[in-house]
Amino acid sequence: MVFSDLHIWNLALSFLAIGKEVASTTERSPEAECLKRLYDTSILTTLSDGDWPFARRFKSLALLQEDPTSEWAYSFRLPIDCLNVKRIITGVKSDTLSGRVPFIQGSDSAGNLLYCDILNSDGECEIEYTAAITDTKYFSPTFVLASAFKLAALAAPRLTGGDANKLGANAEVKYQRHIDMSKAQAYNAEQTGIPADPESIRERNR
Repeated sequence: MVFSDLHIWNLALSFLAIGKEVASTTERSPEAECLKRLYDTSILTTLSDGDWPFARRFKSLALLQEDPTSEWAYSFRLPIDCLNVKRIITGVKSDTLSGRVPFIQGSDSAGNLLYCDILNSDGECEIEYTAAITDTKYFSPTFVLASAFKLAALAAPRLTGGDANKLGANAEVKYQRHIDMSKAQAYNAEQTGIPADPESIRERNR
């Protein structure tokens, strides 16, 4: 099934118990204007918070600078569509959390940066990252629901007159559940060989 921006807008309205639907993304009703203003934020937030295979990308980054700071050996320019870096590729498909390469993200006047202490054999750094995918044809059903719950939570104060009935707060709770669901679904969809650290070890290492 292919979803649309409008489908997500109207799901958000239904989560706020608003019977009226928006007929077009160009509509000038108060509901449409509010949803239009918050929609991009809800999509990018949902992408950043969850684990979505459709938004997973890999890219080799060319070295930008050696010794860019006193703490990090190398810096790299991040792709313009990068929302967050998930990990640095080491060549080990089942690398554990404790064995992953340390890095931080930052920025300068030209854009976003990655800092780390390793180069691969090509003198580059390969990353796995979450991309800012906004084309709805790639969205999964869980993502659509999660983003609609986030949109409802953001729009509730405006569209419900202050959210006296806590419909927005309830939408935020359901949003968090769908974010957790996305991570479980992504984990269960992977088959990389040796299992990663058990959840108990992951929690202990955080």
